[in-house]
Amino acid sequence: MDDLNEESFEPFVTGAGLRLVIFGARACQPARDQRKDLEETLGRQAAPPRVAAIDALVHDGVRRKMNIRRLPTTIVFRDGEVAAMLQGYQAPQRIEALVRSVARVCAFAA
Repeated sequence: MDDLNEESFEPFVTGAGLRLVIFGARACQPARDQRKDLEETLGRQAAPPRVAAIDALVHDGVRRKMNIRRLPTTIVFRDGEVAAMLQGYQAPQRIEALVRSVARVCAFAA
């Protein structure tokens, strides 16, 4: 999983296809758990989305731009646009199902 910063955030999320970003903080245990659990769950998929994390407290400009109010927050981007956002720790299976749903919509729209 990539670690993003102010400079790498925009190029990452505007890439083609599905991208998933976890907004967390080093001191936030639920964010650390979310990251670990997603790495394990999505790593088992045949074609997982690209996944990255950003420390929302260190990179406050990105946090404000994306209107992040709760950590962790997980955002699914599709072709550079926000496709879904979940606040708080989420079961990995819920995020996995959301990613599949967004991928299906993406395939249908193509």
